[in-house]
Amino acid sequence: ENKFKGNLFVGEQLMLKKENEIRMASCKPNQLSNEKEDWGGGRGVFSYYLVNALQGGLADANNDGFVSLGELKTYMETSMAKDPVLKSEGDVQTPVINGNADFKLSTVVESETKKIKSQFNNDSVAQVMVMMSAPSNIDEDLDRAPADYFFTILKKRNLEALTDSAKLNMLASDEIAFALIKEIKTDLLSVSAKNKLLELETSLKNNKKTLSRFNLDLASAFLDVGQNVIANYLRGDEAEMERRRYYNSQNKGYDVYTRIFSVALKLSKDDKYVITKSAVFLHYFSGLLLRLKIPLTENQAPLIEAALIEQKKALELDEYAAYIYNELGVLYQYKNKYDEAEKYFIKATQISPNWAIPQSNLSGIYILKAAYNKALAYVDKADSLQKDLQSVIVNRGFINEKKGNLLFAEEDYHHAIEINSRHYAPFERLGFVNMNTANYALADSFFYEADLRKKGYHFKGNDWGFKPDIQSITPVELLYCDVDSSILDPKDIFAFYTWGVQEYRDKKYANAIRILRKVVAIDTANPLVYHYLGKIYYDQQKWEEAEVMFKLALFYSKDTMQFGLYVDSVINSKKYRYDHSCFENFFTKTYYRQVDDYYFVGT
Repeated sequence: ENKFKGNLFVGEQLMLKKENEIRMASCKPNQLSNEKEDWGGGRGVFSYYLVNALQGGLADANNDGFVSLGELKTYMETSMAKDPVLKSEGDVQTPVINGNADFKLSTVVESETKKIKSQFNNDSVAQVMVMMSAPSNIDEDLDRAPADYFFTILKKRNLEALTDSAKLNMLASDEIAFALIKEIKTDLLSVSAKNKLLELETSLKNNKKTLSRFNLDLASAFLDVGQNVIANYLRGDEAEMERRRYYNSQNKGYDVYTRIFSVALKLSKDDKYVITKSAVFLHYFSGLLLRLKIPLTENQAPLIEAALIEQKKALELDEYAAYIYNELGVLYQYKNKYDEAEKYFIKATQISPNWAIPQSNLSGIYILKAAYNKALAYVDKADSLQKDLQSVIVNRGFINEKKGNLLFAEEDYHHAIEINSRHYAPFERLGFVNMNTANYALADSFFYEADLRKKGYHFKGNDWGFKPDIQSITPVELLYCDVDSSILDPKDIFAFYTWGVQEYRDKKYANAIRILRKVVAIDTANPLVYHYLGKIYYDQQKWEEAEVMFKLALFYSKDTMQFGLYVDSVINSKKYRYDHSCFENFFTKTYYRQVDDYYFVGT
């Protein structure tokens, strides 16, 4: 019998959170799920007590021979509240179990119960935990069968790291097991431990059926990795959500999952369930990896289409996966197909009604459709499911902003920054709020902070979807150009301007002034340079110099038609021996409204 398929089935069912089914989560949304060797030799505290409760019958409080959902809930809550390891480390983990309290989950098998209770003198749950914990010394597991011994060690290892260190995805299916055994064997100090694995290798080489069964167990172990990642996402685990945010898109952390599930697929042989699950995870994580690269790419359409193909393949194989529907909604939102996105987000909420993220995503869709009351209802629903989800707080702030409740909006955006100061969106919105309340200098500082966080990324709106109205001042779209000063033409207005403004953004004020003065020397009537010189002096509280520069900016400013003619004339005046397109684009995109200079002078 497959050693891991039971875990997969349990995990899969926990993710199908339909209203007419029992729903369980290892902890509340604002808590972390704990896992270590103290529980059963290396497992989560939730699964440890769950197995004891159901398989060992320890939750049968009324001794009727059955464990009901109500009995399980009481047992789990009591056991985890009293757990000595959690207490000693100051951790709190509260299981969440919902459903019909009278529903019978398992039948008590007396022999299993006696086996557990015979290991200690009384029925103390704490003693169950201590007595059943496997020893951490791997040599003390040597009495196990070779395959069982191997999987005992494997549970304590990082499969992601092992996959890459042994390059498992590059190997043929019949080579994977031996490469993995070899990789683990190199870390074992004991001769006895190495001999145990040597015994395993010999049995696998001599019996193809044994190797086939072993490979299937390995495939299931790899699938457990994916199951855990997705389960963490569904329960709102902050660490898992952080990995998926735009500013981590350069992180290659998800690449390994495509390799892991390629390995699982190779090992699956003829087992339909494992083949299907491996393929689902492979397509899902391949699509997710493509989607996470979107903010790094200027031409996003091919990535979006490729990601959609992967997610639709995953959905064909598993039509009850809320996480796939949610991902499809995100991709259609990128395509500005809001009705399609709405349909997929709604499906995700129907399958998994206690999952906050698709509820939050729906609020973003209704913001895009200007259906603010409907958006607010989904904000409230998401907030009731998971407190302090940053997307929810920002969406609520935007709704308050649109309704004219600027003080509430400001409070929401500051709260969002307290939750996570790495995201640009709440800073950008605070810029708009402060422009509407005539705090122009403060608004500029928030736009600046937002631009710093957007540097190197490409956004159309923000990554939750709503495209903010431009109410008074247009924040600069943050671009960046590589500048090789050794090859610059000494009369290249756009290159020196770009260089100087980038130095200003990095708060290298002295260097920025020196470079921008070069622009003034080349072109006294430049329509943009004085504005940024004014901002540099303003940031340094050199008010007189700032005033002079902003007044010069007003004098030389041009309307959009005149500015376009100016840009064309400069571009056509000279050809450069280096790529000039980024500098031209930078100059054009940093055009601002003349009213901005009046704001600064007035301040």
